[in-house]
Amino acid sequence: MFASLLLCSCFIVASIAGQEDDFVFYPMADLRHPEIPYHHGPFLHYYLKKHFYKQQNPFVTCTTSSGQTGICTQKFACILSGGRSGGSCHDGKVCCVNVINTCERTVSLNNTYWQSPSTGVGRSSTCSLTVSLDSKLKLQKKPICQVRLDFVSFTTAQPTDGTCMDTFDVFGSATVAPTICGDNSGQHMYLDVSSSADAPTDIQLLFDFGTETCERSWNIKIALLPCEASYLAPKHCLQYFTSHTGRVSSFNWQDVASTTTRQLNNQNYNICFRTELVSHKKANQLCLSVCSVTNGGDAFSITTPPAILVAGGLASADSYYAAIAATHSAAGTLISDPQYTQPQTATCLYDFLLIASGRDPITGIEADRFCGNELNPSPGFLLDSATAFIPGLATSVKVCTSMKPFRMTYRTDHTECAVDFNPPIIEAIADIANTGFCLEYEESYTH
Repeated sequence: MFASLLLCSCFIVASIAGQEDDFVFYPMADLRHPEIPYHHGPFLHYYLKKHFYKQQNPFVTCTTSSGQTGICTQKFACILSGGRSGGSCHDGKVCCVNVINTCERTVSLNNTYWQSPSTGVGRSSTCSLTVSLDSKLKLQKKPICQVRLDFVSFTTAQPTDGTCMDTFDVFGSATVAPTICGDNSGQHMYLDVSSSADAPTDIQLLFDFGTETCERSWNIKIALLPCEASYLAPKHCLQYFTSHTGRVSSFNWQDVASTTTRQLNNQNYNICFRTELVSHKKANQLCLSVCSVTNGGDAFSITTPPAILVAGGLASADSYYAAIAATHSAAGTLISDPQYTQPQTATCLYDFLLIASGRDPITGIEADRFCGNELNPSPGFLLDSATAFIPGLATSVKVCTSMKPFRMTYRTDHTECAVDFNPPIIEAIADIANTGFCLEYEESYTH
């Protein structure tokens, strides 16, 4: 009887091995359900328990020749469990990559790739994936405290006036992730969760597509980070950068010429930077500069400049002064009009990038909130013999901060329209075609 089972199982495996590259099977994520492997015979279930569960370590990773991340295990177990071999490991094992390209599935294996269905996704539809976290699962073994999502590729419909018609949302994590859409390849998210040793947790990733006909595709790597790991992001940091130099941009920012709004509404999250060693010393300064653009993009465009004070009143949106300020930076929550002793309220209240104690190292001018169309903490200047006060300047500068921990906060409100509040809040000119931001950052040590 056992010989028959063995012969049957070997036949199944041989058939599978012959079509390894395009094989679609029950993914490793589902092996926590004993009844699923039994659908393919009791010998398969016995083999997986003995060889796959016991010998693979889901937190010892490998990289395939194509750059994908997997885990080292025996090739036989990789194929049976739905993975794909992408290279060799030590001890005769293979680098096994787990890929899921269907909707409404559950995964529990570290470094799973969730890809859009090969048949495509239509408008007015949904596609979801559940990430199951439980330290009692054989495929996890260690308590999980964070999940990192890497958007290897991500393309959905562009927003309408900043509001996503196609939405990607995360449910079940302690981190409140914003709704995103558009072009987000290369972006990432860290999601805090309660330790899976205390209680199992399910995180749901959900695409909800609108009525627009467009290309929709994604490839999201899902990494499970153990509570004991040294590479966890600080609490409440949606994004975390661990190099002393790099580039950071808002979701859906791209270096493309556009007359429509790419800045997303209802964003509210922290971007954090690990303090690195620079020349064998801990960095004590973080500096940010706008990215160089070559394809017509706008590296800094967060809401419009604040209202212009003209002889104590407000310039209209179509006035000569408003046109001048339309290319300017804006900073802070207050502006000072030299004609008056009391500061006036400015408009970095609705959409802004918060850089605590952000200063221009040349002029020493410092601000905290940055918006407008340039990155510059300058408060502005008088124009035409003190007839108007124009906030900001028409150039971007390097902005540095020594405030630790190094972090920024990006916040946008719910609308990309004119803001009209009662005094003492000054009316803002309508937001038009904002793109968000792209910044180059560098940590340094200064005496």
